[in-house]
Amino acid sequence: MPDKKELFDFMLERVKFTQRETGFAEPQAFGRWFLGMYFPNPQDVFVSDGSHDGKVDIFFTTHDGSTVTYHVLNSKYTRDYNKTAPVKFYEEITYFWRAFENKGSREGYLAQAVKAELRPHYRRLFEAYDRDAARLMFVTNCRRNDNHYQQVEGVPVELFHLDDLIQQLGQ
Repeated sequence: MPDKKELFDFMLERVKFTQRETGFAEPQAFGRWFLGMYFPNPQDVFVSDGSHDGKVDIFFTTHDGSTVTYHVLNSKYTRDYNKTAPVKFYEEITYFWRAFENKGSREGYLAQAVKAELRPHYRRLFEAYDRDAARLMFVTNCRRNDNHYQQVEGVPVELFHLDDLIQQLGQ
């Protein structure tokens, strides 16, 4: 069985392969690689990473034959092994989640944080979230920062850190 560092290096190789395959920069390729590893058949994949993306790097859907689930993914990528997740990662989770929970502030959020061409994606996502048909996901290949992780415990956002990714790769 490979050790953690070997699995991390394997992950970086897969991200570089995804980068070559898609033409995305490494950070976006990391998110796209994660989708392919974690979801058997992600659909309607739209990479939105950039300024005024509202903290979403990738929008996508999954279908189980009868239900469509909308997903958003925010990712933080590093080439440095065993680096601790930055504080900003956890701050973005809280900022992003509040836009979903506080229905009255959604239009303000869209006007301030989201460029016009992404707003229809967000509106569909807000509607799906209100129907319990959306998943908010944040992934990083950094180690969990226990000092700041506590701030987001209990927030209905799925979090994946280095150890979660290593565990998935080791299966």
